[in-house]
Amino acid sequence: MLNERLSAAKIVAASLKDLEEALDDTLICAAALTSALPTARRTAKLSPVVGQEAIALSGEVLVALHQARAALVQAHAELADVRDTIG
Repeated sequence: MLNERLSAAKIVAASLKDLEEALDDTLICAAALTSALPTARRTAKLSPVVGQEAIALSGEVLVALHQARAALVQAHAELADVRDTIG
């Protein structure tokens, strides 16, 4: 039974690590896009109103990703509690 628990724990830990890394990579990409949009607008010498909706939506994506990351961090803490409880 201990071997099964260790095997299950390793699968969960690897999956958690993969998701944490993927989420961080996604945050980095989303932040790059959010930064690139107004930079591109300025470079193209366009009015500040051009692309405003896209800039605002990219900001909403960032907020959602930050919320997802916070939930994942909380899940990580909960899984650590489970680990400590079952040994």
